[in-house]
Amino acid sequence: MICSREYDYFTNRTGLSALFQIFQDISAVHCEELGRSPARLYEDNLIWVVVRHFARINRLPSPGEHIKVNTWIADTKHGMFPRYYKLFSAEGEELASGGALWAMVDADTRKMVNPDNFGLSMEGDPNDPELQMSSLVKKLPVSGKSVFEVPEEFVDENGHLNNTHYYDAAENSIAHETAGLNPMEVRTSFIAELPRGAAMDLSWGHEGGLWYISGESDHPIFKMNIRYE
Repeated sequence: MICSREYDYFTNRTGLSALFQIFQDISAVHCEELGRSPARLYEDNLIWVVVRHFARINRLPSPGEHIKVNTWIADTKHGMFPRYYKLFSAEGEELASGGALWAMVDADTRKMVNPDNFGLSMEGDPNDPELQMSSLVKKLPVSGKSVFEVPEEFVDENGHLNNTHYYDAAENSIAHETAGLNPMEVRTSFIAELPRGAAMDLSWGHEGGLWYISGESDHPIFKMNIRYE
């Protein structure tokens, strides 16, 4: 069941953060089944990090709605773990599809590791489809700026801003200009982590319904496209 996350009264939908929280939660459940849970990775001082997200959205679920979500993996490629998702209503309507690129990194250095060295590579089912990963984020001229400080409730177990909350920061920054619109497609590149107590400068701009949002501190943190209709 969907709980309210950044509820939009204009469209009777949850925020994008709710969608990516669903993706994150089902990823954790599936990794547990595959023997690649965070607890297993901690044995080798490793953690999961997400590098890219994409989603194509028919509609976002409403608070209180019951949904079904499927996830599956593709083969480990160049040390990266592609994972795909499909979200359905209780009646079988396809609400959204998407994917993510995950990586294993050393918990101390935050550098990527070769999963083969730890026996942690994974093979996808050849019968499962590979959804087309969206192209890279398109940069657009900036028309607005603000500062975002990491709230304590947005911090994950690794001491950083949880990836799902970048969507709260992004959508809130442009809320007055996108009120009443629905997000139809999302592309995000995560470049660096934002730790507890830190802040970043948000910048945004748009061409028609396509928005570009980015965050920087003393270095780039993330960049994102959201297409609204």
